[in-house]
Amino acid sequence: MPRQPLQQRSRIKQEKILKTAKQLFAQKNYFIVSTNEIAKVAGVSIGTLYSYFKDKKAILLTLLNEYNQTFDSVFGHLNTDAALALFENDTHQWLQNLVNMLSKLEDQQFHSQIEMLSYTIPEVQQTVVQQKQKVQELTRQCILEYSKQNVHLDDEDIDNLSIILFDFISSLVDEIIYGDNSIEQKQQLQNTGITCLELIIKQTLINTKEKN
Repeated sequence: MPRQPLQQRSRIKQEKILKTAKQLFAQKNYFIVSTNEIAKVAGVSIGTLYSYFKDKKAILLTLLNEYNQTFDSVFGHLNTDAALALFENDTHQWLQNLVNMLSKLEDQQFHSQIEMLSYTIPEVQQTVVQQKQKVQELTRQCILEYSKQNVHLDDEDIDNLSIILFDFISSLVDEIIYGDNSIEQKQQLQNTGITCLELIIKQTLINTKEKN
């Protein structure tokens, strides 16, 4: 863990280092950026940087912790009884809220860097996997509650549907974030994608009714 400065001036310096590192990691590549470059761009001495952070990885892990805290904070708004009820009463709005949350959670460049680093740095991989598991479990819980009130789905159907929805949502969000589309095209893509997700859910319920 980085040293937690007590004085306001020291906290400002630490935040400047973190902000600079985040920008450099996103613009270039984590493995290319050095602590010397971070210190130079941040306007602090290399000694000052090392007084707060053991090494470059410690800076990354601090940024990763902030990234995860932001995710948990935003995610918490969807993981409530009211949100579960919204899935049943207005599935389109619930899906839209989820897609908006995932697509606007972080700036695109840094999010892309985190995704890339998840293949090479275990701590990053663990965070990314945990976030995806939370979203998939939330999707599963919503489907479970919905099926209790409408058509009963067995555990295998619920698991399969939650996996399909999660993979679809992930692909949709990636296209919204990284696709070379205009704002209007992204909005149209989101609306079409959410409509398709609704159809998948409804068709699954229809098929289950007919099967039963």
